[in-house]
Amino acid sequence: MQNAMLEHDELIAQLLQEAEAEEKAKENPWGRNNHKTDKGKGHHISFEYQVRNTPKASSGTRKSQQTRSTQCPQARPALSVRHNPIQMLMQDAPPDFKYTKEALYVHIKLLWGMIPPGAMQTAPDKQLLKEFYQRFSNVKEVQSVAQNSRGVKLINKAQVQTLRNAHSRKRKISKNIINMRDFHITYIHAMLAKLEICIWETYLEKAPDSLYNEACQVVALMMFSQIACSGAYQYMRANLTYFGDLGLLCTAYDHFVHYILAKRYKKESQDQGWNEREVERKVVQRERQR
Repeated sequence: MQNAMLEHDELIAQLLQEAEAEEKAKENPWGRNNHKTDKGKGHHISFEYQVRNTPKASSGTRKSQQTRSTQCPQARPALSVRHNPIQMLMQDAPPDFKYTKEALYVHIKLLWGMIPPGAMQTAPDKQLLKEFYQRFSNVKEVQSVAQNSRGVKLINKAQVQTLRNAHSRKRKISKNIINMRDFHITYIHAMLAKLEICIWETYLEKAPDSLYNEACQVVALMMFSQIACSGAYQYMRANLTYFGDLGLLCTAYDHFVHYILAKRYKKESQDQGWNEREVERKVVQRERQR
């Protein structure tokens, strides 16, 4: 029994050390250098996606001229319209990022306790926010603590309520299957304990670039990359290539949390029971389509 516990602790320590080594190998990867922000306007993350250029036909021959005159012009795909600076459109990401994005969304739902159909987001406790702001004054301090595998836990892991009743097993969430193990859950609890976050809950009533919301994003993406690389979302076909593309992950995170979920939260706040009615409407709609 003691040997099993030692092996378990060593595995968690190894995960934390690997995370620290990966972060040190990059230059301030969790900073906002590539995540430009206009205060009050949301995030704008710049990244480049190379699209292969189609070679142009030569105009030096009569045949090419005839072909060009008789062919119907190819219709360009219609581009979606951006209604919000943090909204993520189809043209903002490579096509094969789809499954990684879906895995990230499931990860956020797990952290936030939004797995049951129709579950609504919850707001962080005021006392928790007060204690957090007493401990941290800028995002660099949050990054430093999160990346330090030997950092002192500000609270006991037993105080962390996120995934408190989760068990090591495969489970189906909507159409997706995740493979959450005990060491994944232990890693999440240890990370949150270091930042004095009892419950992972983004504060949707505040701007995305507020310190607490920045901290939630940093820790969520760090935990996602680590547990996904160790098999938690392997059945969702997440592409490991994108786990290091922080610009793309931040864009997807902001779109889901501060655009999609924030709109849902606002509607529920203005019209209590809206979310439940919306879930019922979608169920009826799916039944009619069958």
